[in-house]
Amino acid sequence: MVHSLLKSLVLYLACAMSAVVLAVSAHHHQTEAHGREMARRGNQLLSLPRAAAPITVMGSQRSRKGSNPAGKRVTNAMRFAKGLPPLAPRKLYKGSRAGSAHQARSSSVPLSVPLITIFGSEGRGVGEPMGWLRATDGYSYSLTRECTPVNAQFLSGALTNPSLPDEWPNIGFVVYEGNPNFGTESSNWAIMSPTATTPNGSPPVDSPEQLLNLGSSMFIESNIWSLGADEELTLTWINPNGEAVPMEIGYFPYLDDSIVIAGSLSALSAYFVNMGAGEAVQVRLYTGGRGCQR
Repeated sequence: MVHSLLKSLVLYLACAMSAVVLAVSAHHHQTEAHGREMARRGNQLLSLPRAAAPITVMGSQRSRKGSNPAGKRVTNAMRFAKGLPPLAPRKLYKGSRAGSAHQARSSSVPLSVPLITIFGSEGRGVGEPMGWLRATDGYSYSLTRECTPVNAQFLSGALTNPSLPDEWPNIGFVVYEGNPNFGTESSNWAIMSPTATTPNGSPPVDSPEQLLNLGSSMFIESNIWSLGADEELTLTWINPNGEAVPMEIGYFPYLDDSIVIAGSLSALSAYFVNMGAGEAVQVRLYTGGRGCQR
């Protein structure tokens, strides 16, 4: 059953990509159309089940249509069988509200980052690039084997994409399953996606301003980037209690090579494999275009 749900996820993503790309190019009218389409079909990205007990239907705003009056536990699989959208993800913590997310930057001179090159876990000193960061395929950023400019800018811990609308200027991360606590042994994870700006040093911000699940409030962080002297881009997640956790970066082949982060890629891969979705492959990101024949 889990395997069939994962197959439906991939089919959904293929449809969602074209809808959200239109939202970026003409965001005022197309964003509304995309929102209606997401509400009609449900975001099957959220159908990847956690190993924990199933979420009860009574706690989900999105699942009130077709609710269970007996209060029994209902899983996404049961809802899909009835043609209903998936349950909304649980939110276990109250992050900073989105209203506090936008802050002025200390400098007006960002560093141009035309290309972001992706290498394996041993870094740029070993072997050829695995690929490059795709500017966006709609809902997430991903690895591509084609040398593709991302045309980003780095400034004060933020990596931005000036080509995107003001609502989602940052190359940030969206917590997929509602739990924004990360750790070196945790499989909790987030997907690289266009997001609003979050303040430097801020815990996760509860915001609908992200393209992963447009219009639904989810935890995001964006100003968590660092750029080393060797041009490597690294990430430090801020937990709700203020703890700073270094992130490991990977790409997830099953999810169209989307870029993901976790405190432990090995724990995340074990979780994915247990679901029948394959591993997340660890990578490292660098500015510059080594191996790019442009």
